[in-house]
Amino acid sequence: MRSWFPILPSCHLRACDTLAEAEGSNGYWLSWRLAVEANNMSVFGKPSCHLRACDALAEAEGSNGYWLSWRLAVEANNMSVWRTVPPQFQRHVESYMTGGQYERDLKLIIDQVTAYAKGIAVSDDGMDAWILDIDDTIISNMLYYKGKRYGCDPFDAAGFKAWAVRGEFPAIPAVLGLFKKLVDDGFKVIFLTARDQETLRPATFNNLRNQGFDGYERLIMNLGLNWHNCNRFRTFLVILPFYYGF
Repeated sequence: MRSWFPILPSCHLRACDTLAEAEGSNGYWLSWRLAVEANNMSVFGKPSCHLRACDALAEAEGSNGYWLSWRLAVEANNMSVWRTVPPQFQRHVESYMTGGQYERDLKLIIDQVTAYAKGIAVSDDGMDAWILDIDDTIISNMLYYKGKRYGCDPFDAAGFKAWAVRGEFPAIPAVLGLFKKLVDDGFKVIFLTARDQETLRPATFNNLRNQGFDGYERLIMNLGLNWHNCNRFRTFLVILPFYYGF
């Protein structure tokens, strides 16, 4: 491939209910900040005037300011390897996933990917490609992780595989729309996943087909995306709030 543009999951954790309440209608600020921290934004000029924490935000967080510090350390990849979300943060992750901030963050990321793709002149030789991870990038594992206390329980490889064999992961609608647009615009789209090919390929293939992912170039398994194998290319991160994935 001449050019390829990975979209992979991030381990970043985001806003809680009290923070969202303090921010009010300014959820876009949270999304913008996440996009900047994850290097998903195009070059931008003077920063927004909504800079860092306000009195209302600090008051809403109360004594739980450690949540903000821990979250920032994770987003900046400053934390040592962690295997579970701290139990005291379960409600923050749940609120993030179910309270609307996840969708706002995702929309901003998709907007950035779409704007970037528009600036690419797709060649007729079929050598321009987008590489997309699967789990929590194009299909959602939230129902599975809800039963695992949103990442507060240790990752259970056997349990996840048993769930994945069912092939019932729903598409993430915003990413499905992006996928269809990329295909319509002439890009090759390749799916990469660390899922085991021998045991999960049929279930994964059927899951993708049933969720509307038609027209992709290849499905490559036993090889997940991470910073180490794609940091030479323009990369976008989709939020992966449930577990440490790198």
